[in-house]
Amino acid sequence: MSIYREAIEPIGNSEARRRELVRLGRSLDSAQSTTLLLDAFSDPYPPVRHAAASLLGEFMAPSIEERVVERLESGEEEERTAACIALNSDGVSRLGVQALEAATHDASADVRYHALVSLHRFDPANVQEIVSRLVSDESDPAILVVCAQMISEKGWPWLEQLVKVREGLKGVDRFQLSFSLARLRGQHHVKLPPELSESVSQDLVGHLKDEATSRAAIQGLVYLGASKAVEPLRKIAKGWLLHPIIRVDAAIALFQLGDEEGSRLWQKHLQGRRKDARGWAIARAGELKVTEFREFVEREAVSDTYHSETALISLSHYDDEAAWRVIETRARESADTETRELAHQLLRGRTHAL
Repeated sequence: MSIYREAIEPIGNSEARRRELVRLGRSLDSAQSTTLLLDAFSDPYPPVRHAAASLLGEFMAPSIEERVVERLESGEEEERTAACIALNSDGVSRLGVQALEAATHDASADVRYHALVSLHRFDPANVQEIVSRLVSDESDPAILVVCAQMISEKGWPWLEQLVKVREGLKGVDRFQLSFSLARLRGQHHVKLPPELSESVSQDLVGHLKDEATSRAAIQGLVYLGASKAVEPLRKIAKGWLLHPIIRVDAAIALFQLGDEEGSRLWQKHLQGRRKDARGWAIARAGELKVTEFREFVEREAVSDTYHSETALISLSHYDDEAAWRVIETRARESADTETRELAHQLLRGRTHAL
């Protein structure tokens, strides 16, 4: 009897089943672990199958890859899906990539989806051809959303295709297409016609109050440079219904859109009582290299306050000689061991980058 049938199948609870699979997968020798995890590709519980696939991806080696590809080419739908997830690994060779490319033609939408997600990691030479085909022929919303994300990331100016796809979608799927269009405009300077820009703006504004989509909606409005978004963003930034970090994001978006209220609200969060919001406000100041808050970030970085380490990292993003002198001083003179080690890590990272 296989280890899977003996040790995993009898467990009725899916979470207990998943935990035991992971425990055994990490404790058995390589051959036994591989067989166990491959057997779990056909487990009736999706979380167990996904756990098996993800763990096998961590262990990926040529001999394992060959067996995973076999499942992708000849297994049942659940096994093929799990194989695609397992092949989303740095250890995969051209053999696995070619199998994933072929899987984008699979009869199962779930397999096609996971094949495309895994291919995104490898960026094969024919990825543009694959995405173009799927955008034209695909009907599954999840796959179309991934295609749109890849298009906007690459900066391919496929407005006509994306607009057509967006027209056939509703709810969050349509919102994600709108975000991709905004990203094309913001990151890749693809010009959107005025009526399309207005429609995309409306989609984004309509998702500001949902915590699941609000941060992406805020970023999309920044990409869009949407002046009509200022008033809705002010309401989010000043309100109390959403998480404080989202309110920080709204304040930053206002700042990026040139609204004076954004600077005032961001400054308020920098000095606020909420530790999570304050830390995020400090971190983003450095990431965006905001000159206006540079002095504040430096003061925090040399202090002994709760956010001094966050400020030290933030300061490193300014990446000028004055910032690095402060970090060097903290590496030598800070009384806190963890702060000194963090400063040394930042300095090592800078040396490596140079």
